[in-house]
Amino acid sequence: MAATNGGPFVEHTVETVQNRTYPLFQESYFYTSVKPGTAIDPNVREFLRYVLSQEGQAEVQRDGKYLPLTAEVVREQLKKLDEARRPRH
Repeated sequence: MAATNGGPFVEHTVETVQNRTYPLFQESYFYTSVKPGTAIDPNVREFLRYVLSQEGQAEVQRDGKYLPLTAEVVREQLKKLDEARRPRH
């Protein structure tokens, strides 16, 4: 598959879909809302930490409907989750 008729052509593999070099992919997003000036609910935070954990990502892979997140994406999301733990003033 190629983004244009002239290429470059990219093989369809798990790796090329994950690193977004394969031109056909669909992303799924998960959003939470936090009231301004407050911290994220501790139960929601722990659930999201589980989803991002190796165990949670293994469940994603075992289910087979989605690809697990890359390590880089997990690090980025954990950083955001840690920032959401602290109330903002």
